[in-house]
Amino acid sequence: LTVVADAEQRKRLAAVRRQSDGKQALSKSGCGPTSSACAMICPSSTGRNRTSGSMRGFSAWKHPPLAICGRRAATSCKAVSIFALPTSVRASPVNAQTHRGIREAIRARIVAGEWKLGELIPGEVDFAEQYGCSRTTVNRALQALAEEGIVERKRKGGTRVRPLPLPQAQVRIPLVREQVEDMGRTYSCEIVKRRTTRPPVPTSLGLQIPEDEEAAYLETLHLADGQPFAFETRWINLATVPDFETADFGTLSANEWLVRKVPFTRGEVELSAISAEARTAQMLSIGRGEALFTMRRTTWLGERSVTTMALSYTPGYRLNFTI
Repeated sequence: LTVVADAEQRKRLAAVRRQSDGKQALSKSGCGPTSSACAMICPSSTGRNRTSGSMRGFSAWKHPPLAICGRRAATSCKAVSIFALPTSVRASPVNAQTHRGIREAIRARIVAGEWKLGELIPGEVDFAEQYGCSRTTVNRALQALAEEGIVERKRKGGTRVRPLPLPQAQVRIPLVREQVEDMGRTYSCEIVKRRTTRPPVPTSLGLQIPEDEEAAYLETLHLADGQPFAFETRWINLATVPDFETADFGTLSANEWLVRKVPFTRGEVELSAISAEARTAQMLSIGRGEALFTMRRTTWLGERSVTTMALSYTPGYRLNFTI
């Protein structure tokens, strides 16, 4: 709202209008009668400051003014005319919202995959040119996106789409004994084969032991109520677990003995479906080629491998766990 209260201000406003577009000149003779484009402004009981020409405590009727010029009326009231000012003069009503629109436009482009995670996006100058706005407006839009975690900004490093961290979860895989007992069945196990020998080359490489170095090998059949439940093959690095070669497991499985005796700091797990080969089919009393749920796991103690194993369950098995 611009109130032109004296002749000098009216002259300055008229000059600005002529420089902008020359379409509408302000009236030089003052205000005419109040019309559909006019409003009546009256000083309140506080009056007006006659020295500075400013007005205090006025009331307005009818149409909302964009710019007001006026002259002293015969009465204590002032008759004023309303003129539309050029864009360069009047404050844009959307300035406070422009950065929001640009922010949403950039966000939509990121979501659509225009820039990959971690990729550098255009700078403020480029965006300002694309959207026809100032760098300040773009800066506000990008800063808002940075505060939301959509982008990350670095001084002299530009703005990048923020890489999303990979979701992580800790999974506790239960012992076979626990799985059987949770079903209300009786667990037992049989060691089918146990020896110390050189592992196959792929196994040596996986355990990161020399090819000519021996490791302990074990085959175990896990039973539920005396019936085959899972068949396990396992290699143990004797350099990490030297006691394994002569250990007496008692009623424990080799897996449970290792869990109790040897801590591990990390592990790799692979879950897959395989077709039962001859040895596994024989141990589980199933047909060769039947589909089996199989878990392969390798555990480590620091930089040294502990064990690698493959555990195949009878058909119909389901693995349930919480994360």
